[in-house]
Amino acid sequence: MAREAAGLGIRIVGWVGEKAAAHHKTFVRVATTRDNPALRGYYERAGFEHVADPPEAKWPTSLYEKRVTESRQAQDLRP
Repeated sequence: MAREAAGLGIRIVGWVGEKAAAHHKTFVRVATTRDNPALRGYYERAGFEHVADPPEAKWPTSLYEKRVTESRQAQDLRP
C-alpha cells in the first residue's frame, strides 16, 4: 500500500495548483501544525513558502503559500 501511495501527496499538490490556475487564483495556501517539522519540511520541499505562525490561532499553526504557475491545460480552459 505504501508503495502505491508514493508520490500521491505531490500529485495532489500539483492537481490543486492546476485547478487554482484554471480559476485564475494567484496562490494555493495551506495551514499545518507548527509542531511537526517533517510535515513543514514536506510543504517547503513542495515549493510552499512559510508565511506566518499566527499567535492567536487556537492550536499551534503554520501558514504556507505557493504561487500558482499557469499550466498549459489551465491556459486552454480560458475563455
